[in-house]
Amino acid sequence: MKIFRTMLCLIIAILMMYAVPSYATTWEDATGLYSTTVVGDTGPDNMYYIYRPQALRSNTHPIVVFCFGAGSHPKNAASLLTQLASHGVVVIAGTDPYQEDGSQANAGVNWLIGQNEISKSEYYQNLIPSRVLAIGHSKGGNGAMWASIKNYKPSPLCTCFK
Repeated sequence: MKIFRTMLCLIIAILMMYAVPSYATTWEDATGLYSTTVVGDTGPDNMYYIYRPQALRSNTHPIVVFCFGAGSHPKNAASLLTQLASHGVVVIAGTDPYQEDGSQANAGVNWLIGQNEISKSEYYQNLIPSRVLAIGHSKGGNGAMWASIKNYKPSPLCTCFK
């Protein structure tokens, strides 16, 4: 029985190895079309970093809020956030090391959406406020989940929660 289980695991491992197409690339290889920039010490109370395309275009950029794990900082995931920004999204990440309740994510996104409406802001009418994605790492995953739950507005087309 032990030999059968070992053989089965080996077969599954070999099949998984060949399941990935040879032309697949990693996310590091698939940099987007946008040159990026980082703005530090911005947002409410200057407690956010923004990773974004250098040149913003009108009504083009969705928003991503990134919540970090306990004790972390936006600089720890700079390559990931820069990669996201290279695909045209504006990423906002708070610097509070304990953001698992989602309040910092909410404050950052609300501030960024507010900037989209201020004519003197560099984000004026460049963002798509209806397209916000919350992602997180470790305890920051809880923050992303709570921020999403607190701001969930069901679509009139969705009947699953009625």
